[in-house]
Amino acid sequence: MIDLTDSQINVLKSSDKRRKDNLNFFKDFQSKIYDRFKEYKLNKYRVSLNTKLGQLDIYHDGKSIYADRPVSFAKEELADFYSKYSEGMHFQTLSAPFGGYTLPRFFHQRCSQLINKSPAKRGTHSSYIMPNFYPLMIFHGVGAGYHVQEFLSSNNVINCLLIENNEELFAASLYTVDWKTLCQPFIKDKNKNIHFIVGPIKDEHRLFAYEFQYLSRHCPLYPITTFLINHRNEEIYQRLTKKVNEDTTAFTTVWGHYDDEIYQLNNCLHNLTLSHKIIRPNKPEFIDTPIFIIGAGPSLSERIEHIKAYKENAIIISCGTAIHSLHHHDIKPDLHFELESHLVTLSHLKELGDDEWLSSIPIIGPTQLPPRVFQLFKHKLMYFKAESSTNFLFGNKDTAIIRGTPTCTNGAIALFLHWGFKNIFLFGVDMGYKDTSNHHAKGSIYYNTKDKVLLSGANVGTEATVSITSIHGEPMKTKPILYTAKRTIETCAILYQKTSTIYNCSDGADMEHTTWLSEVDFSVKLDKLGSKSMKNEFIEYEIISNQCNIDKAEIQSRIEILESNLHTLGQHIISEISKSKNNLYDLTCTINNISRFLEMQLKPNLPSFYFFIRGSIWHLLYIGYSHALMINSNEECGSWIDTWKSETTETINGLIKHFSSITNKKHNINTDPWTWISTEEPE
Repeated sequence: MIDLTDSQINVLKSSDKRRKDNLNFFKDFQSKIYDRFKEYKLNKYRVSLNTKLGQLDIYHDGKSIYADRPVSFAKEELADFYSKYSEGMHFQTLSAPFGGYTLPRFFHQRCSQLINKSPAKRGTHSSYIMPNFYPLMIFHGVGAGYHVQEFLSSNNVINCLLIENNEELFAASLYTVDWKTLCQPFIKDKNKNIHFIVGPIKDEHRLFAYEFQYLSRHCPLYPITTFLINHRNEEIYQRLTKKVNEDTTAFTTVWGHYDDEIYQLNNCLHNLTLSHKIIRPNKPEFIDTPIFIIGAGPSLSERIEHIKAYKENAIIISCGTAIHSLHHHDIKPDLHFELESHLVTLSHLKELGDDEWLSSIPIIGPTQLPPRVFQLFKHKLMYFKAESSTNFLFGNKDTAIIRGTPTCTNGAIALFLHWGFKNIFLFGVDMGYKDTSNHHAKGSIYYNTKDKVLLSGANVGTEATVSITSIHGEPMKTKPILYTAKRTIETCAILYQKTSTIYNCSDGADMEHTTWLSEVDFSVKLDKLGSKSMKNEFIEYEIISNQCNIDKAEIQSRIEILESNLHTLGQHIISEISKSKNNLYDLTCTINNISRFLEMQLKPNLPSFYFFIRGSIWHLLYIGYSHALMINSNEECGSWIDTWKSETTETINGLIKHFSSITNKKHNINTDPWTWISTEEPE
């Protein structure tokens, strides 16, 4: 038995007291942590004193997890971090915008004018400069917490996320770290925030979802100035980091902006005025009928004969331009699905060149489809995108579809999952390219169109920058928007796993939580399901005899509510930025508070309005913040912030007036020029 000195005994006594003090602190600050650990006993790990160093260490199976040098380990970990991310150093994350806002529309033009007034210019300002504070810090792993303690004690951190998926290690930190002292700066300063995610969370997708939820509350601090330390370089945290990096690209592609949102709302108001039918709840007797969702990916060509063989057994839904390939192969879908509010949808349908055939197919789409697209079809059915302002105005749980973007196939999948169909089969939903020259199925419009917008969709080589894995384990390339689409399908598969199964019959990207079927497996599955189909009865019930629509008298009153919300939010943001001082730290805090207000206050209470305006606010914050981070001179940075504040105020006030002019006009499809021009044309 080793005799301990008085000093060593005091260290051990202090650790016991520290644990009690930490629990008392968490009892008030984070009661769930207190409830979890108040009676917790270590099992596989133990906290012991390294008598040579006089330091508390964590041991597993009798060995120190820090190689018997816990404090030195933490300092070395931080030294590596500081070598890359210290004050004055240059770094690169999401690039600052110097262009890209090219639409001849209100919001794009305002953003373009704002960028032109910035002293930061393309070519001379290519990277960000580390400030003397950390806007958003992530600690992947807490362990003994010495690295956290050293970092937070030495640096000014605005937002801090701590993730420890091993509950024993977090329990051990209660002996080693004074959490109350570390958390106090975040508690006392309303501009700051500290958040804990403590496991065990066995499902890594769920763990990532918690982390990503936190990150998305702090846009554009995430992704521009988000820094992280993977403690002990554990594999689970390496995978988390990889996932964050991969999904950052997807995150930035779905921001949206006002010009697109107001265009969609204008389309919606026309379609509601025309009294098109709205979806209604499905009947239980229909849900066993197989659903074939057809995309335009190149692998569709390989499965055409299987679709023909079983077309009477299933409801066939063509998505977007896939209708050209089905027409080419003499397959008439039971339903056609469109998603895009852009007039390119009208162009590709007219290029089909078979108006009578097309008009006889019922169309389904969100309420923001161009009204002239609906005119091409005899039978029309609409739903509300759950994330859009149209749902806030007119939708409900039966008529709103969640996670139905960013592609047509996403919309169709989400709709039929919402309706409760048990078996969803995906064809031509490749979500990537084995060969970028073979980008769509045979018969696709992309191989013979002369439309410039459609032709741009065929030029995938330069856009397919994301690396993914095929269903057979081979490397593939995909576009950011298709990566987002793939991830959305995977999320839907998890969300509806108790009621539905998604079968991937596409020879493209590997999609988690879906079941891939070879040609043989597909035939076996369809034969097992049997030949009885209720598709005709379903179409009659849901489309032909459906009389659900929106009362016209309700439209204007709902618009007035949205306009009021827009005005209130606009004035709140203007008030916040006007109070901010013209320096980078104050700008960061102001942007952080605005973003958190959107996520913590607006989103829970008015989710659809949040999705309508969120992207536009993020774009304005992104421009101001990213350009400020590139300016080395404090005086020049302050001048830019002052310009950004005045321009942003003017943009928000102008946006409110513009919104009123569009929503309060008479919505007549024959007289409104917005029904025959796209957002790429001047208003």
